[in-house]
Amino acid sequence: MGEEVKVIKGLDRVLGEENWGRPKWVPGYRQPKLKMSYFGRTGWLPKERTIGDYWEQAVKMNPDGLAFVDTVEGEEWAVTYKEAAILVKRLALTLIDMGIKPGGKVATAMLNSVAFALSILAINYIGAVWVPLHAFLREAEWRYILRHADVEVLICDELHRGYSLAKLASNLQPEMDLLKKVIVRGNPEPGQMLFYDVIKKDWSDKYSGNYLENVYFKENLFTSDNVSEIIYTSGTTGPPKGAMHTHNTNLCHSLGHVHTYNLDSKDSLLNLAIMSHQHGYGVLWLPFVISALPIYLVGDWNPDNVLKTIDKYKPTMVGLNPPIVTALTRHPDIGEYDTSSIKAFVTAGAPLPVTSSEEAYKKMKNPDFRMFNVYGMSECNGECSTPWEFIVSPEFPAKSVGWPLIDAEVKITEVGNRDKIIPVGKQGEIGCKGSLVGVGYYKDPERTHADWDTKGWMYSGDLGEMDEEGNIYITGRAKDIILRGGNVVQPLFIEEFIRQYSGVADVTIVGIPHDTLTEAVCAVIAPKEKGKVFTREEIYNFMKDKIARDNIPDRIETWDSLIYTATGKQIKYRIREKVLENMRKEITDSERKDN
Repeated sequence: MGEEVKVIKGLDRVLGEENWGRPKWVPGYRQPKLKMSYFGRTGWLPKERTIGDYWEQAVKMNPDGLAFVDTVEGEEWAVTYKEAAILVKRLALTLIDMGIKPGGKVATAMLNSVAFALSILAINYIGAVWVPLHAFLREAEWRYILRHADVEVLICDELHRGYSLAKLASNLQPEMDLLKKVIVRGNPEPGQMLFYDVIKKDWSDKYSGNYLENVYFKENLFTSDNVSEIIYTSGTTGPPKGAMHTHNTNLCHSLGHVHTYNLDSKDSLLNLAIMSHQHGYGVLWLPFVISALPIYLVGDWNPDNVLKTIDKYKPTMVGLNPPIVTALTRHPDIGEYDTSSIKAFVTAGAPLPVTSSEEAYKKMKNPDFRMFNVYGMSECNGECSTPWEFIVSPEFPAKSVGWPLIDAEVKITEVGNRDKIIPVGKQGEIGCKGSLVGVGYYKDPERTHADWDTKGWMYSGDLGEMDEEGNIYITGRAKDIILRGGNVVQPLFIEEFIRQYSGVADVTIVGIPHDTLTEAVCAVIAPKEKGKVFTREEIYNFMKDKIARDNIPDRIETWDSLIYTATGKQIKYRIREKVLENMRKEITDSERKDN
């Protein structure tokens, strides 16, 4: 018999067995029971290499292997790592020719695609700063971010759901003092460049030989401590903030997920999570890139395309969000597709309903299927995720977001007193510290000081609990707390309760002004069936005797749809503004009737 071949997995495969420090707390080596809500994962990750360094390593690891694949029928395009490296360098030289140097800002507004993947790599390869714009954003957001981030070049899709991003860019460019060029995937407007022309361009006459290595990198020095990304927050509680990440913070985060997933050479990713968000980028796309593994991409997704892609390409992991999990598992024809390759769904961005997790476990045809529910925020990447071996049931990822990643610390502090760590099982504000945490907000020292302390802790504004094993449970958001008559009301708890009511597709809870209570509770409900209107009486009857009185909404509104960010998060401040507008209109209409 021949010798057994050793399968090298995870960080050993990417870094080598001796080039990183294993965390003490791993499956099989459980820590003592915690008394206080603090858990630090010991271990270390190398911090001297840039994203470009890891990209070059990936190309050497798997030159002829698939890198990125556009999978939608009629739009298929696949490139190997070696082919992608050539295209990345051509795009990088184009950016250099436009005057981009280390620290220069290049924005993207694209759906997941091969072109998007090449763009991210080209930007970071030359030390420029990537500014991701969601393709869902429109004129007001573009104007603010492009100007605030000092963007010099924009790479965008021509269209998003029939809306012309190319025209939007053309209209805004005259207002932007720094925006030099716009590159468009699709049909460009006058003065704009065609993406596919750019990646075909031969620069050998102007930049002869191995220009990047022999000239550019020697004359334009940058390190892993330089900023690589400015990602603007979803703005759920106010104007967007530009969270800054370095090569180190993004790479340590993604290396942590390589460790969590324990990836090997047979793994591959179907990425439905938007790559302009840290979930789609750092939790999913970048870990597979630095592991030199195939990544299948679907832009504007629908369940039919996704199931066809799973059946055809046989990915082992799927990146998505909870609403997509629900849509896929409820698809009437899911049983007709081969889903046996799927060993994990990786979700983030919103609470995962237990019913959706249970359905996924039932419908996926792989007996070893697992569900990851990752917790994080733009400022900290995805700092919490359950190690593979600890996912023991479909209920667990719906309840807990698991442990801190390797080289991260998480604590729960008393609300209003961030120096006081509270006992396990108590609710407080979540704070995170470690190599994956960003370095502040771009051009915004005041808000940086409000969210980061001098010891490096970043405070999320999210509420949570930690159990004695170190697992973290998200319970709400400090800024979402409603003080009804002096009693604390937690919107997340009420929302989960109302979602159990028949006919409810989604619900959000917001506080509204009240003369005697200070704040009252308003539920805005989206029905599953169009035309259905919920009354306060029926919701009250459903909740009475089952839940504390302060948690029963004082006001009910029914909307066709709630207001969401591009990543599926409810934008509560905008929902509240609309509720207040409706209330003012009701008062005005009533006064008119009285007169």
